[in-house]
Amino acid sequence: MKKMIFGALLFICGMIGILASFIVVGLNPGFHYKIPGLLGSLLVSRTIFPLIFFVIMALVGTIICAYEAYFRN
Repeated sequence: MKKMIFGALLFICGMIGILASFIVVGLNPGFHYKIPGLLGSLLVSRTIFPLIFFVIMALVGTIICAYEAYFRN
């Protein structure tokens, strides 16, 4: 049960980080050389690596919760 709570907290923190990254990109649009759109804005605001980190964090939290819910005896 403790691992499931840990996984849920990882997922929630990851989603909050993803939301914060998208808010930063939405408030500060940019154009990186010839890369338009979301990827260009992420590169201009230098939030691509934190976004990747938070996505990995949310995925790990999801995997931990799924393992604890369905595969744990």
